Amino acid sequence: MSRIPGGRIRVLHVDDEPAFADTAAEFLEREDDRFTVETASNAGAGVARLAEREFDCIVSDYDMPGKNGLEFLEAVRADHPDLPFILFTGKGSEEVASDAISAGVTDYLQKERGTDQYTVLANRIQNAVERTRAEWERQRQLDAIETAREGIGILDEGGHFLYVNEAYAGLFGYECEELVGEHWELIYRDEDVSQVREEILPAITETGSWQGTTTGRRADGSTFVANHTLTTTDRGELICTIRETSDCEGLQQKHELVVRASTDAFFDWNPRTDEVTRNEQYLAQFGYDASDIETDADWWRDRVHPDDRDRVFAAVERAVENPEISYDETYRFRKKDGTYGFLRTRGYVVYDESDDPQRMVGVHIDVTERKEHERDLNRLHDATSDLIQADTHEAIAETAVETVREILGMPNNAVWLHDETDDTLEPIALTDEARDLVGEPPVFESGESLSWEVFQSREGEVFEDVASQPGRHNPETPIRSEIILPLGDHGVMNIGSTAVGAFDETDVSLARILATNVEAALTRADGRRELARQHERLDEFASVVSHDLRNPLNVANGQLDLARSECDSDHLDEVADAHDRMQTLIDDLLMLAREGDSVVETEPVALREIADTCWGTVPTDGATLVTDATRTVRADRSRLGQLLENLFRNAVEHGSTSNRPRDDGAVEHCSTDVRVTVGGLEDGFFVADDGSGIPESEYDDVFRRGYSTAKENTGFGLAIVEQIAEAHGWNVRVTESADGGARFEITGVACVE
Repeated sequence: MSRIPGGRIRVLHVDDEPAFADTAAEFLEREDDRFTVETASNAGAGVARLAEREFDCIVSDYDMPGKNGLEFLEAVRADHPDLPFILFTGKGSEEVASDAISAGVTDYLQKERGTDQYTVLANRIQNAVERTRAEWERQRQLDAIETAREGIGILDEGGHFLYVNEAYAGLFGYECEELVGEHWELIYRDEDVSQVREEILPAITETGSWQGTTTGRRADGSTFVANHTLTTTDRGELICTIRETSDCEGLQQKHELVVRASTDAFFDWNPRTDEVTRNEQYLAQFGYDASDIETDADWWRDRVHPDDRDRVFAAVERAVENPEISYDETYRFRKKDGTYGFLRTRGYVVYDESDDPQRMVGVHIDVTERKEHERDLNRLHDATSDLIQADTHEAIAETAVETVREILGMPNNAVWLHDETDDTLEPIALTDEARDLVGEPPVFESGESLSWEVFQSREGEVFEDVASQPGRHNPETPIRSEIILPLGDHGVMNIGSTAVGAFDETDVSLARILATNVEAALTRADGRRELARQHERLDEFASVVSHDLRNPLNVANGQLDLARSECDSDHLDEVADAHDRMQTLIDDLLMLAREGDSVVETEPVALREIADTCWGTVPTDGATLVTDATRTVRADRSRLGQLLENLFRNAVEHGSTSNRPRDDGAVEHCSTDVRVTVGGLEDGFFVADDGSGIPESEYDDVFRRGYSTAKENTGFGLAIVEQIAEAHGWNVRVTESADGGARFEITGVACVE
């Protein structure tokens, strides 16, 4: 691995699987000895750790109890907007990746098998930290440029420039990049180099600093006298601060030179006279020419959007009045064609030798494209909720084409979905503009179109000129450029234009994000349909069980009553017990069949309230309930109630039996009071009792269907508990309670604050 500057790399890894987090930490620290990795088991602990110390990068799982990875990201960004955040998740899906990109994660990586994944993760961390530190360094340089009144340069121990601000470079007639890496001797005459070596450097070595005047040499060979301050740092670097001791006319000439030479949209404003000097880039950026622009600042003020003026002008006044404040504002600005774009203005006040403000200089940056991109991303995020709520493929496709037209501004688009029966791509939805352009949309068969190639390869394509593609379906098509994106196994989304090369990188990026969301919505709709079919089959099965088993059982019970009226026999009691067990088996089987394997809708449920309610529905035989859980969880209320009822019934039936020796040496089984406790866990809750407990050797067996230590039980009660937990995405395990009884822990539960 290549080295990056900045010393050690402090990583916070948040994952609800401690063993995995510890393993990842060990491998990361092996990959690079600069890595120091700390772990946290959930988002809350991660936020607390961030409040205690600084980190260079966060690595987080996605699917965690409480806050998931993206909710954790939101909490981190509130206080650490620039901290690298890598989503390292085992829940790999295009939907998660799309949400992660929209939320602004630094990087996204799916967990894989084997140890190679840690090498990949280490590289991703290194790259993220490198980019961020480089950005911080650039920002540090920019801040120095904006806030400094003088030229500032930093030299290494060998006397070479590590950094100079624009004021420093401009003073000597250079660009910043021309000085960085050069030796300080470049900016002095030969006769002045000896003065620096013999007088100034020894003084710095002795006292750590020096202040006085020096004669500098510009790139064109001219010289000037400057006030010069030199200070050393603990690392041996030399900080140089310099200001020319020229009159105001010379200072003005220097600024005008900088304005003319700048490649940015540069301005130089005199607050006293209100006169403004602007360069050619300034004019071109907004569509104006020299005849359109006046030399006073009112021309600029009048073009600031009325809703932004008070904020922008107040910021200018603060910067002029306070030398410690630089000017950095983003606002709407009217261009020559009358439209408004987003403009970012960054400036700083320049002071004369009397410490009076004479100029404000700075740059204008057109950030309209970035602002529009942010707006489109937000609108796409809102449109995703409409896609998710749609129940049918047709509704999803219609929503998709309208979103492309309204939000992305691409009116010619359509969606084709795969017909498995005919193995074709069928047109499902298209805009009116697309229909007017191409007429009735075709059905694409295998191998006869660019759309089929994309569908088969699952790789999106952008065609700059469709006419040059031999695989196009219609040689006479009016479409010239086209984006074709796969929708997984479902089909493709096509976006076209009659112009060649009509789509830029932003268009393609937004279209890909939408296509990913459409694919996820189609997959979700398939899941809902399959779930509905499963429920239908299970209901049918339940009806058969209810009718075909209960009816004969009712007949048997009736015949048993008749037999009892004719004779009295202990054998008939055994028959009655068998009938009762059959009835219990039927009830439990029906519950298993009708519950299903997933939960569709959840709501906030207070644990204390539902525990008290469920306790009243279970025969408790004098047992006691203690409810210590005060939290609220997200769950299907009915199914959570069934889970608690089964755990309560298990505790009462198994925990309330003890063995007591009799005088004759036999063992008597007797019923005793049992205390059942419902309490909270960090990411869930538990149900515990103080009964006889469960042997550790049977922990893996208790959830097996049909397993029971009591012959009168069906053995389905705890199997139902496990099924309900898994349907919610929870985990359930059994262990020993503090009182020696059984304790069932349900974790991975989403809690509501």
